[in-house]
Amino acid sequence: ALDGDFHFGPGVNVTCVEEVKGLEFDLVVVPDATPARYPADDPLARRALYVAFTRAVHRLWVLAAGRWTPLLQDR
Repeated sequence: ALDGDFHFGPGVNVTCVEEVKGLEFDLVVVPDATPARYPADDPLARRALYVAFTRAVHRLWVLAAGRWTPLLQDR
């Protein structure tokens, strides 16, 4: 269970989107930007992807094995 008791320090921190809302990082990696993880018709998925993307201060790496989530398409 997530209890919000995270302590981020130098180096690599692996966590979930829910735990980083309101924080910023030099580099953010979104490892599974696929339709299965972020379906286009799910408002919570859209919000989670937005939060993940906006945590990056300098660099954002977005990865997907296969197709990208439709949420990344230009509208």
